Amino acid sequence: MAGGDLRYQFRTGGEHVDVHILGWIGLAAIILTLIVIDIVGHVRTPHEPTMKEAAVWSVAYIAMALAFSGIVWFVWGGGFAQEYLAGYITEKALSIDNLFVFVIMMSSFKVPRKYQQEVLLAGIVIAPHSAAHLHPRRCCTHQ
Repeated sequence: MAGGDLRYQFRTGGEHVDVHILGWIGLAAIILTLIVIDIVGHVRTPHEPTMKEAAVWSVAYIAMALAFSGIVWFVWGGGFAQEYLAGYITEKALSIDNLFVFVIMMSSFKVPRKYQQEVLLAGIVIAPHSAAHLHPRRCCTHQ
């Protein structure tokens, strides 16, 4: 299976989740709305965030993730909600190393503190687009 999609090679069973196209469209709309809120709320008015502001945004995003897990629980059941939460917690823990990378990059390139949010948001917006173009088979292969 050289060059193939290895994501589900060892899957031995389990349930399959069918998500209606409107669910995907809704999720995309929510994500785009959050990006627009970030752009309008932060990038348009560059500033140095306080610890309180950072804590409020962090709590808000964690609350949204928990609300989403509640939707998953309600629509598809507790098992899928637990899988989502396990993945969310794992990704949250793994994202901590990104903070160190961001600190090193921002200090190396001497990005002024008030523009760091703009630089990070640009990276967040560009990353999925770049990944889709750099790895088209990975993004579009369904087995």
